[in-house]
Amino acid sequence: MMMDDAYFEDLRGAHDAMRRSNEEQRMSMEVERRVQMEVDRRLRIAAAKRRDDECKKNELDRVSGALIWSEIWSDAVWMGRS
Repeated sequence: MMMDDAYFEDLRGAHDAMRRSNEEQRMSMEVERRVQMEVDRRLRIAAAKRRDDECKKNELDRVSGALIWSEIWSDAVWMGRS
């Protein structure tokens, strides 16, 4: 009878160890999922910032180009009056 009790204790210990291992794997997978979500979030933020910076640069180029042409046109009109 003593041997049967030891056998079942070993089985119970093995089962507990397997359960802990499974829990650790689930926790590890959850951590990986959260890390990946954070990486994805930061990549989306960086992409949005790049798009915003590009839009601002394009708008600045457009406005500065319009100002340059306005000055050229103004100079041409001024020279035509002289």
